Amino acid sequence: MKTYNIKYLNENELKEFILSNNLKNYNNILIQVFTGNPGKKYILLLQEILKELLPQAVIIGATTDGEIIGQKVLTKNTVISISVFQNTSIKSILIEHKDRNSYETGKKIAENILSENTKAVILFSDGINTNADELLKGFEEKNGKVLLTGGMAGDNGLLKQTFVFNEDKITDSGAVAVALNSDSLKAASTFKYDWLPIGKEFTVTKSDKNRVYTIDNIPAYDLYKKYLGEDLAKKLPAVGIEFPLVIKKGDNLIARACIKDPKDGSLIFAGNIKEGEIVQFAYGNIETILQTSDNFANFLENHPCESIFIYSCMSRRRFLKSSAPLELKPLKDLTDSISGFFTYGEFYTTKSHYELLNETMTVLMLSESEKKNKKIIHKNGWSKLSSHYDTLKALSHIAYVTSMELQHLNQTLEKKIEEEVEKSRKKDRLLMQQTRLAQMGEMINMIAHQWKQPLNAISATASGLRLRNSLGKYDQKFFDEQLGKIEEYTKHMANTIEDFRNFFKPTKKMEEISLENLIDNALAIMSFSLSNHNIEIIKNYQNPTKIKTYANEIKHVILNIIKNAEDALVERNIENKCIKIKTYKKEKYHIIEIEDNAKGIDENIIDRIFDPYFSTKKKKGTGIGLYMSKIIVEEHCRGELEAQNTPQGALFRISLPEIF
Repeated sequence: MKTYNIKYLNENELKEFILSNNLKNYNNILIQVFTGNPGKKYILLLQEILKELLPQAVIIGATTDGEIIGQKVLTKNTVISISVFQNTSIKSILIEHKDRNSYETGKKIAENILSENTKAVILFSDGINTNADELLKGFEEKNGKVLLTGGMAGDNGLLKQTFVFNEDKITDSGAVAVALNSDSLKAASTFKYDWLPIGKEFTVTKSDKNRVYTIDNIPAYDLYKKYLGEDLAKKLPAVGIEFPLVIKKGDNLIARACIKDPKDGSLIFAGNIKEGEIVQFAYGNIETILQTSDNFANFLENHPCESIFIYSCMSRRRFLKSSAPLELKPLKDLTDSISGFFTYGEFYTTKSHYELLNETMTVLMLSESEKKNKKIIHKNGWSKLSSHYDTLKALSHIAYVTSMELQHLNQTLEKKIEEEVEKSRKKDRLLMQQTRLAQMGEMINMIAHQWKQPLNAISATASGLRLRNSLGKYDQKFFDEQLGKIEEYTKHMANTIEDFRNFFKPTKKMEEISLENLIDNALAIMSFSLSNHNIEIIKNYQNPTKIKTYANEIKHVILNIIKNAEDALVERNIENKCIKIKTYKKEKYHIIEIEDNAKGIDENIIDRIFDPYFSTKKKKGTGIGLYMSKIIVEEHCRGELEAQNTPQGALFRISLPEIF
């Protein structure tokens, strides 16, 4: 067999692709269509085009939350995967649910397509109206032995309408399947999970199949609201796939994602959750996701594959973002024939039954050849990551919830600061103190984010140790290594607090320091916030000379200017947000320039921005940040602070004199 994959752009290009690869000459052809265009008219037209170009082919397709071709991850595109077989026959069926009876649909699919030599079944269901657990149970009743894989269709996270289709039909409430029948075909499937439970365990107290009414005797929606916050709960079911409930079944952890909110306190999940089951929230462990375990690698290397198909959870693409292709590297070591899509739920065959999974990447390997695979060399995608993925590690959603108390403290502190600023309007001698207090409110929020990563890591490590211990897999060396990691994480947290504490100490004496160190120290404080808002920092350091100055005071000035730039970029929703920082020496001055691309300052107010109590931030601003920055630079450090507009945005120039 061989698989040919193409990103579909137009009919002419597809026709040329088919002709150039002589695909019309094959009789046994399976076409899988993965489309991020959920429009019904688009799919119907694509059906007609494919039938005209390859009338002998069997077609199955699904709408997606992302598409896979080779090592590339796409969104809102269409990938067409054309597999040609020498000794494998293909049979497919599409069935629409009657009265949404997913169980009967599963039974009918098995009755109509299975034969004695069926080696594998690929099954796609719609992602909204199908109870996938019931669908798999119905299929299993008729045949629980054949390898089955596939997934639930998506619609780019909208959770409104998804489609599955074959060459003749399309439905938003049903399933399509294809059976691969052969005496020589080799088929194998495996999966990666990598999500970890965190926080308190809960008991499901009332449920009906995939509809959960109460957990710990409170409405399911209220549980999400309590632990994730009201803002995130309001976004259900859209965020449900990113905040799954995880259930322990034997040695495996099975995730269940919310797919519907009936607005009555209950929640509907992609699969069944039984009364009495113990559930926890789960979060993604990026390091684990991007590392390939030895067991996973050994499985891939020991099963021949001429083609690989991936049915992976939408949460993995959304969580990993631009690094999602790194998870595909180990597979690309085996073959270039890789395609698939990001699903609303994945189907997998265990030793005893069929299972609906969430949050996983399932892999189907097919081959009509006995040829052995190459060795996987790219096991560790994590080692290739750039530094900004420290931020991604901190984006564990449950850890975010645990930081809510700190954010509440931040809001309370900011309110108190506003009151103090109002009382002290006419007292310039208190302005420096007020500026520090105002920044402390933001700093507390930054500390919360800086702590997320080590908190996530500590929780993940502790969960892993507890799981190993409960499974009787105690290993002294492994435990010592993991406890050492926990010690490192706690040291990092202590160092973080020390860094912030030192930042707020006023500099009573001048000290020698380079402009680069001043800037980098300020940027380190804001690293999470800048990365979280996708703001690129471009540095152009041309002056490594150390100067004498009041270091912490200048750091505050730099921090204030960068924070103002960040606020302007975010409020104005600038694309390709960017802050440029340049250092150089001109005559007797050492100069720092900070320029953004936020379209500049209104010319009607640019002359007033350094006035006390003048702010463009309405209720959010105190109006003292730039005023105090000017006092620090010009009165304390005997320099100059200027602002001007450029074609891209605003530019602030700090000029510091040489002092011996």
